[in-house]
Amino acid sequence: LQLWMATGGATISNFIKEFGETDLYKFLGVSTDSNVKEITSAYRKTALKYHPDKNSDEASSAMFRKLTSVYSLLTDVTARAAYDNLLMVRLAADKRKLEFTAKRRKLVEDLERREREGAVANVGEVVAMRKMDEEIARLRKEGEARLKAETEILRTEMNRKDEGTCILRLRWKNREDNACVYNKDNLTQMFSKYGDCTVVISEKKGRAVVELNSGPWTYQAINEIGLAENELKTEWLRKPVIYNNTTLSDTLSARDYESLTLMKMRQAEERKRIVEKI
Repeated sequence: LQLWMATGGATISNFIKEFGETDLYKFLGVSTDSNVKEITSAYRKTALKYHPDKNSDEASSAMFRKLTSVYSLLTDVTARAAYDNLLMVRLAADKRKLEFTAKRRKLVEDLERREREGAVANVGEVVAMRKMDEEIARLRKEGEARLKAETEILRTEMNRKDEGTCILRLRWKNREDNACVYNKDNLTQMFSKYGDCTVVISEKKGRAVVELNSGPWTYQAINEIGLAENELKTEWLRKPVIYNNTTLSDTLSARDYESLTLMKMRQAEERKRIVEKI
């Protein structure tokens, strides 16, 4: 997940081009009804085999990037719902294709058998076969149109997710006693006043990444210094949307900074409860 954040995430067009008709659940080794915890467990187990720290070849690096992209999509509620709809359309289209193919094959075999026996083909059956071919073509065209529509929905949701979030990298000095002065809880508390945020602590000591939903106060997160005894060094990996003066002024006049901060903290807690239920 840190790698995906650091690179800004793959565009949805490249994502669809790269995976094509691949079933992402099977690719990650989980079922369609797996929860976030099961998906995370499967991702970590599989990604460990291809991690760049253990494998320096390009094939392993490419596989690791693919696993990270699939994990990112399947753990995002909106994007996963859109992908599930797309998958249902594909499966339904495949099922209809198989059913009509089987019926058509049987009809052709019956006609050939009658011809071998010297029977005259029934004109009505030939007409029926032609109508079936036309129906197959119509259903295929309809399925392609629905697949295209679902793909656009998935593209829109992924792009909306990318446009609405920003990513901030954090660094701090390690103490001589190796005690960590920063953790997920106190970093979340520090940065939640700038918007809904998700904190990921790096395996490397003294580093973390914060993902924030863009809002009127998000751009100020770069100025957060953290604790006085061990100040933070911050750097944008993906910059936030900068609100114009009119929008910011209107926000300030509607509620003061303290009220807005409390509201954002309540929203963060609500979001955490929803994720736990899911």
